[in-house]
Amino acid sequence: MPQVKFNVINKSDQNFIKLKPLLNDFLPFAKKRIGFNRPPTIHFSSDKENAYKLLGKTAHYDPETEVIVVYVDNRHPKDVLRSLSHELVHHMQNCKGQFDHNNFTGDEQYAQKDPHLRKMEKEAYLLGNMCFRDWEDDYKKRYKENYQMYVTSEQIVKENKSQDYEVAPGDTLSSISGMFYQNVHKWPLIYKKNKRRIGRSPDLIDVGTVLTIPPVEDWENMSQSEKDRIYSKSKFYKKFDGTWQPISGDMAFRGPESIEDLETELSIDPNIFTSTGEPWRDAVTELRTWRGRNEDNPELAERLAAMWRWCGWDQVTPENANDFSSRTPWSAVAISWCFRSDNDFPRSASHTDYMLRARKNRRSGASGYQLFTPKELNYDYKLNDIVCYIPSNYGKYHCDIYVGNNEVCGGNLSDTFAKNKINSKDRNNSGLINGNPIRYIIRKTTSSIKEWKNQEVERLLMEKFNIGNKEN
Repeated sequence: MPQVKFNVINKSDQNFIKLKPLLNDFLPFAKKRIGFNRPPTIHFSSDKENAYKLLGKTAHYDPETEVIVVYVDNRHPKDVLRSLSHELVHHMQNCKGQFDHNNFTGDEQYAQKDPHLRKMEKEAYLLGNMCFRDWEDDYKKRYKENYQMYVTSEQIVKENKSQDYEVAPGDTLSSISGMFYQNVHKWPLIYKKNKRRIGRSPDLIDVGTVLTIPPVEDWENMSQSEKDRIYSKSKFYKKFDGTWQPISGDMAFRGPESIEDLETELSIDPNIFTSTGEPWRDAVTELRTWRGRNEDNPELAERLAAMWRWCGWDQVTPENANDFSSRTPWSAVAISWCFRSDNDFPRSASHTDYMLRARKNRRSGASGYQLFTPKELNYDYKLNDIVCYIPSNYGKYHCDIYVGNNEVCGGNLSDTFAKNKINSKDRNNSGLINGNPIRYIIRKTTSSIKEWKNQEVERLLMEKFNIGNKEN
């Protein structure tokens, strides 16, 4: 599916730097939901006189030039996006030839005079509002507390000055950099300003910490050696071809927005991207695909490139994927790929990244992916559990996906995608994979940790005292 490029021009006197991530997320969503096949030109415009009119204009669409004008003065950002959504429906109608250019004069009373145009206006109100509402609910679900920074116009119209930001659950310096700078790689600027508050490691920031966010212009004042020195402090960056490169992707701001976009980028068989919708089933699919082949096989170059690029590694292409994968561990990338049907799972090339994020979710009480010990889960492994252990020949954490029957699947095992057996003698043993004890389980939960603990206590009491309902 070709990717639509939107031409957005800010003709207002307002700074929309904080609105840009919302626009980048909303416009592809609206394109798919509303169904237009060519991009309009979008103008954000100021009209001070109009802004103070009680019944002033909010937006309009020109079907001949295919230009949408949205007036932004004295308006909440949600209202701005809602008006944009309305006009995008009119653009879709125009793409389908529903506008009669000979009769449509731009008369403000057109909806009262022409039955056909009135019907089109009704569709714009209904479809436009529902499109915006569905996107808003989806956005809040995906980004949780992070969306709250966009609740007021004042926050959007900030000048290029330092700002304060309170760290929310799930935040990382890279995600905060993406929110404020639209570039996740500029987080060293934030770390430099807040080193005393954060500490030695930029990978761990405490929820509730108030960070000072410098203006993005200060990035140019940092020397490359200074940037590299800060990059080297992170476990999620490594040196590649003389420069520090990320080894973890950020869901919100890096990598292709969709499988369809990735298909277009690489121009390869879309079947290579087909997901079953269940991570464990996708893991089994990978197992079958890789059987008898390894990371050096040129037939798997496009697949490896897709995995890496899904995690934001745009420098990996089908031409260099085999060589790159032979030099760089790709087991975590394979996990992200198998979980590509779940937007709650972070795209990352680091197992430690998954684990730290899951630990943060649990400590903060947030639902989603949380970190447990096998004992806490009563040694009861479930489909889609991510099983983490330290292979004796590796010395670092490795994770696989539980696929049932005491078996796990994972990538970069003997240079391929392979299966292992969980062996345990009794329930007091957490389980061994190739003689290595399972240390942690990452599992998705739909309840808070407090609710989960209450459920576990109730279950254990029922088992202990044999209470509860019995079938006759």
